[in-house]
Amino acid sequence: MSPRNEKNIIFLSELKHADLLAGFLSQHPDLQKEGYLAISLDAEIEHALSEKKIPFRSGRDYRTRTTEPMTLGEKWLTDLFDDERWKFFSYRGVSLSRLYFFPIQAYLTPLIYYFDIVANVLARHSGLTRCIVFSSTTVVPPRGFCLEVHSIKTVVDVVAYLAVKNGIEALIPESASPMRAQTSAASFKAKQMLFSLGLGLLNVAVSCARRKRSLRILASDYWDNLAPYLKTINSAEVFLLDRRQAFYAGLFNIWRFRMRFVHMDAYASGASSERDTALKKIIEMWQSIKNDSAMPAFLFRGFSLQPLMVKALDTVVADFVSHVLKDIDDTYALLARLKPDVVELRSTMSGQTHFVILARVAREMRIPSLEMQHGIEYYGPGSMDRRHSAEHMGVYGLLTQRELQTAEDSIATHVIGSPRFDVYASIAETYRAKPAASHAGLTVLCIAPPIKPGTIDTYDIEEYFSAVAAAARGAANVSVVVKLRAGYSRQSFYETAISRAFEGVPYAIAQFEPLAGVFSQADIVVSHYSTTTLEALQCGKPLIYFGVSPGFERMAEYHLAPYAQNGALIIVKTREELARSMHALAKDPKAREQMSRAATVFLEKEYAFDGKASERAAALITALASVKPR
Repeated sequence: MSPRNEKNIIFLSELKHADLLAGFLSQHPDLQKEGYLAISLDAEIEHALSEKKIPFRSGRDYRTRTTEPMTLGEKWLTDLFDDERWKFFSYRGVSLSRLYFFPIQAYLTPLIYYFDIVANVLARHSGLTRCIVFSSTTVVPPRGFCLEVHSIKTVVDVVAYLAVKNGIEALIPESASPMRAQTSAASFKAKQMLFSLGLGLLNVAVSCARRKRSLRILASDYWDNLAPYLKTINSAEVFLLDRRQAFYAGLFNIWRFRMRFVHMDAYASGASSERDTALKKIIEMWQSIKNDSAMPAFLFRGFSLQPLMVKALDTVVADFVSHVLKDIDDTYALLARLKPDVVELRSTMSGQTHFVILARVAREMRIPSLEMQHGIEYYGPGSMDRRHSAEHMGVYGLLTQRELQTAEDSIATHVIGSPRFDVYASIAETYRAKPAASHAGLTVLCIAPPIKPGTIDTYDIEEYFSAVAAAARGAANVSVVVKLRAGYSRQSFYETAISRAFEGVPYAIAQFEPLAGVFSQADIVVSHYSTTTLEALQCGKPLIYFGVSPGFERMAEYHLAPYAQNGALIIVKTREELARSMHALAKDPKAREQMSRAATVFLEKEYAFDGKASERAAALITALASVKPR
């Protein structure tokens, strides 16, 4: 279609929008006469449009390849919250900036990503008179984080805002079902009530039948993370806030560790004049800040994103005064009642506010709080990992400790390793003791990346798979195993992208198999910025890191450069570099063995992956409990 006929542009941001498009066009025959252009913002949508034989243009052609979506949000929020006017925005030791920095940054990253694409579309199509964008078909989850409603509407908000700024009409056809959302919320509430009743009875039975223990832990973590080191602590009892973990712990462990399952409001506080005063002050100060012309403009591509930011901050403030103020009071009551020796937290870098509240209140009450590192982290520009709230953090090794101490000065770090990785110590020894297996051909293990628009999008992931497949085709007798995480929400996208990319290449998908077993079959591993890089190295596997997106390139430059300098892995940025590295390793068993030895030496120097992390974690928890003021 010629540009002069492109008077209407239809943005498609969800897979269901491909189905809605045909019906919408039949209801609006005027669009056929005026001319329209469908622009897909996701590779999976393009698969569906191609099958339906609907012409479109790909959003990949309008992207600016930059790290700005990842880095700008952090910069904007730092500038915003460093302003003295925000210092008042706290309650009983818990500050709004600490509590909401992560969720706002998580909202801004895809917002800036889509803003860039839509702005480029409008700039390139000068004859445009109307923008059409379908509303989201996603239902806001009953227990989503406070900015979930804005995240779901990101594309709609961006298109509507830029249309107004460019003097273009914006049309937003409705596509969601409010009744479905109401039914989902009601069903959730009913199930929650029954679940709470059952757990209440279980708590009473355990409290009455089991005697008290000397070490009391209040935890908000997964049972799989807690189990390895709890089993090495003598006389510990656990209060667990993640109540669904009861299903994973099982009755044996619930009985063994005198486990009780509680909610944040288990000992809910009543009315509070202090809280009422803080509520009024916060609302007044926020109105004052909104009316102040000195508020940052949040400039991007020549536009001010201030209106969109103000809407998000309105939601944040509303959440703070309507829920969080009471949550803070309830947490004080909870800790005063339970009197834990240690508060253990899965992650204080989360959209779930209770993690930060627990950590900050524990600090105020002089109760040690501990967060364990559960994945590879990144502390460079645009980091979402460097504002921890716990007082103590157990880290993987000296390298992480040095990076974290440079990024943050308010947290005490302890080299623990990873209890989850203890299994790899024995596996690595087994690999080294066994003679090299003789089998026809080589197996490349390809770790599938997650979808995170602004850091890595579906187009990047297609390129990632395509590059690995092309490299495998160019090597003699190579097969590929693609490892997907269990529970990926975009399963159909991955299956389609993989089948298209690896056509003509022998491949298999591994998803629910234990990762250690998958590594045992691999000769070479290709990975992105993931904890699997560390797991592959522990298993002695030659590793190629493929930085397929600008964000993943930046992460590798910051954190993985020392690995490459010590020969522990290879960093590549293009499909050509990937092919050369894969072919060189495929042809040279000695080179693969040399990389494996270099990785072992590097890990022994920089990480505590010796199979004893569970013992060190247990010792740290016991030591922290012993210094708690009585």
